[in-house]
Amino acid sequence: MSPTPTSNEQQSFDNNSSTDIEPMHSFLKSKSVKSTWPLIKPIFIHGKVTKGFGRGSSLLGMPTANLPADDYNDELCHIDTGVFIGWANVSGGPVYKTVLGIGDNPHFGDSKHRTIEPHLLHDFGRDFYGEELKLVITGYIRGYDKFESLEHLKQAMNNDKLIAIEALEEEEYQPYRNLEVLFQQNIQNNKNET
Repeated sequence: MSPTPTSNEQQSFDNNSSTDIEPMHSFLKSKSVKSTWPLIKPIFIHGKVTKGFGRGSSLLGMPTANLPADDYNDELCHIDTGVFIGWANVSGGPVYKTVLGIGDNPHFGDSKHRTIEPHLLHDFGRDFYGEELKLVITGYIRGYDKFESLEHLKQAMNNDKLIAIEALEEEEYQPYRNLEVLFQQNIQNNKNET
């Protein structure tokens, strides 16, 4: 039986997003943590960072390390599009808090494919296209929405970032920061490696 949010928890979802969360119920724990919903089973993906539309840095002020979601259909087939949180590292470096979007960018409407767009909560001061990104997705914030304006989108993204910073400090999420898979070298099954 799938976990079902209580009426208070459902109201929390309703306040965070207008998107129907029914498809996600079977993959979310039934208790929220700091405006997030922990995944029952975290999702691990890794691959080489690819160039996206370039909007994260230039237009939105939140640079992302893009991965093509089509390369991870098996890992992502049971989750809906939306905004998630987790932990990530680049090329075996330190592990950072991460907020990420998985979907087709409904606000812009110009993406023909789902994308994975993690924003690592650290100022790298450089691009890292082609470098290895390891990502553990641990929680869900909200569904993807089309916003009234770019400013509304930016406000939502900044709110998502604040939620991620706070929630990832919680006991529910802290153990995933040290998962061995984030530190393993030469992980096989990397579908977008050449």
